Amino acid sequence: MFSETFVPSIFSYKHRLLHLSVLFFIVPYWYSHYNEQHRLSSYSVETAMFLSWERAIIKPGAMFKKAVIGFNCNVDLIVSGVRVVEALNTTCSEGKDQETLESLADLHQTFAHFFQRGAAAERYMSSEDQFNLLVAESEASTRSHHHIGGNAALMADRIAANFPSTEVYLVGPIGPRSSALIHPSDELHVILEYKQGEILGDWVAPSSSRFITSHDHFSGSMVVMEMFFKAIAQFRPDLVIITGVHLLEFQSKEMRQEKMRLIKRNLLQINQKTPIHLELGSLADEVFSSDVINKILPYVDSLGINEQELTFLSHIANGPHMEEYPVQAGTVHVHKVVEMLHWLLKTYGRDPTGQMLRPPQYLTRVSTRLIRRKPGPPEPGILDEGVTFSDVHNVILTPTTKLPYPERELREHLEKTSTEIMKERNRLRYGIRKKNDSGLIDFSHLPIEEHVVVLFPGQGAQFVGMGQKASDASIEENLTDVAGFSVGEYSALVAGKILSFGDAIKIVKTRAEAMSECGKLVKILKRLAVSAAFHTRLMETAVEKVAKSFQNVEMSRPVCNVYSNYTGKVMSTKKGDVRGAVAKQVNSPVRWEQIQQFLFRKHQNEVFPRFYEVGPGRQLGAMLFQTSKKMHKNYTHF
Repeated sequence: MFSETFVPSIFSYKHRLLHLSVLFFIVPYWYSHYNEQHRLSSYSVETAMFLSWERAIIKPGAMFKKAVIGFNCNVDLIVSGVRVVEALNTTCSEGKDQETLESLADLHQTFAHFFQRGAAAERYMSSEDQFNLLVAESEASTRSHHHIGGNAALMADRIAANFPSTEVYLVGPIGPRSSALIHPSDELHVILEYKQGEILGDWVAPSSSRFITSHDHFSGSMVVMEMFFKAIAQFRPDLVIITGVHLLEFQSKEMRQEKMRLIKRNLLQINQKTPIHLELGSLADEVFSSDVINKILPYVDSLGINEQELTFLSHIANGPHMEEYPVQAGTVHVHKVVEMLHWLLKTYGRDPTGQMLRPPQYLTRVSTRLIRRKPGPPEPGILDEGVTFSDVHNVILTPTTKLPYPERELREHLEKTSTEIMKERNRLRYGIRKKNDSGLIDFSHLPIEEHVVVLFPGQGAQFVGMGQKASDASIEENLTDVAGFSVGEYSALVAGKILSFGDAIKIVKTRAEAMSECGKLVKILKRLAVSAAFHTRLMETAVEKVAKSFQNVEMSRPVCNVYSNYTGKVMSTKKGDVRGAVAKQVNSPVRWEQIQQFLFRKHQNEVFPRFYEVGPGRQLGAMLFQTSKKMHKNYTHF
């Protein structure tokens, strides 16, 4: 009885409010469901994956109170990769992976190599001039924008935003652009992004990705690394995140080995109960990657890495799914990623007691990467190996003397060997100057232990007669290299015989007056123990005045290698280059780290030249000690 009367009564007019409430519930539900489905279908694959991971990730139950993060910070310049590469006016017939980029053509080739695979990658550009051209073209792009860059800066920013109760200590090169972002130093990383389906020449991107290139000066420096580990000792964090190790790949073998030993030594000093996370970037060199696996991974608890580098490490270490390298379009399946990560940490990581799970198995895998090699010198002929200059000379001049060779070959050999003898005499007398006129003089005819390197300190560390003891020691006899910090560069120019003492004094006077005038224009935010903002953009008006002071100055070719603060390399022998480098030094950073790396490379079989610091302070010696303790053993202070 109830069922027969209830159903019709539900639709009666007196229940109109109920009808309206049901209608107001159903219509928004249908609309939201349709709108959600439409919104999800409009997402890119990357956005959908990101939102899925955001929903899956939960905050940890135990919060860290202090975290120290370092040491790579930079500014990312994000641009459309296809637009910028096409604007470079370079040609590329096929994609090819270059481990280090020396030119914009190399960039085009390497970008195309990964573009057609839809794979992410990062490569170092060795030429600063070529990198600056790329930056100029990128910043001219209408869709370019800057963002916080470098794993250390990004992770510090994210932790500070999501975990307000955690004190975050970021250690890295922080510079002037920080006012708008965080901001990491003026080191730029150019991020060449591309979307799925974009076209570059004959290639179509199978998936969206990015290619990164950079020319860092500071992120991998010994000074920043020392600061990072000192911060750990000072703040005693309960979480350590180390990033930027991959930047060492592009430094010399000796320098990166020294820095790897520094990292390993300091990791061993961290409390075993403090978790250490290693965040890795792009890796391409198998020898360096093997060093990372064997020398750093055994002392960390967790690892962050993308699928391209993860499969690369598994490939060179003979781990699981090594056939996945190189990664093609799309991503590696999650279960494979988990298995590779688990295998790396289980095989090479440390256990909770701080010990390695098992002793490192040093990798002996032979690289299959093809490397272009320059053709070597021709094989020596029988004449080169079997006769002397005097033998052939006698045959030509004395008809009674005979050798069983055609006269034409004998005359060619005589001409060649006489030229070589002259070159040898000049080498022993003057040293060897490189043909590219870079200014580098080769003193390899002297034993390395007899080489003398003189370092001159900067402002505020001079007094009259401070070089008297150095003069009394007769160190000029075997002087091979000189370098001066800031105003000390002028002392180096005089020691290298490029400038006369009198001309150097006049130029230093002009420099001091010009920089002092610039200093009067500054709004001081924090008072420092200097009279002006030296080596910054605030000194730009002083550059022209210093350059003009060279107009009537006689400059000579150097007698030894003189290092430039502006380039961090040996000064060119061209007068215009010397004038420009010394003038631009006043508003540019002093690249002392790069100079020390060049000096470090002089050693032969762990034997170093003698280093002398001429001045009342020991600041340069202290920095020498931070670069290499072995190098510092040959240091003397006058």
